[in-house]
Amino acid sequence: MPFVPGRVQGRLSLGEPGSGGIRVVHQDQVGHLEGRPDGLIVVEAAPFSYAMIGILDRAAFVALGCNDLMQTLFAADWDQPRLRRYLDPYAPVLYRFLGQVAASAEGRLDRVQVCGLLPQIRGVLPLLLGLGYRAFSVDTVMIPWLARVVRTTRLSDARALVERACLSRNARELRALLNLPG
Repeated sequence: MPFVPGRVQGRLSLGEPGSGGIRVVHQDQVGHLEGRPDGLIVVEAAPFSYAMIGILDRAAFVALGCNDLMQTLFAADWDQPRLRRYLDPYAPVLYRFLGQVAASAEGRLDRVQVCGLLPQIRGVLPLLLGLGYRAFSVDTVMIPWLARVVRTTRLSDARALVERACLSRNARELRALLNLPG
């Protein structure tokens, strides 16, 4: 689906066992998913994320496609150079949003996987752990580094860190909190 500025977009993809593919379901069809497939629902747009509890009722597993989620949340497109700067992984609003998504999972966050580049970005994994996320889709080459981050992160510290991160006024403050340049 091409990006159209000013229009909320996205898709919800439902992978059904044995289907050999992914069925694309658009926003207006979310309420019409029938049954509870044993497959996977991929959430790639902010409006779907707020319906997490309903989505978890309809799928065995949910994947948050953070690259596309960020595009809908920030109304910017990775392919548009003049808009790319708005897709800042250190924007505090992103973690406030992901915190609301986590809360809407109502104790079933173990069935939600964070996908995309976000967990691989320096300083971000402790924030995601602090929000309660425990499943991540990452590049294989990143696994040793991310495993080290997980081993050395105390969950109580991660929860306190993400609370402070969500109170940050802008990305510069959040970077400073994470001891990152810029």
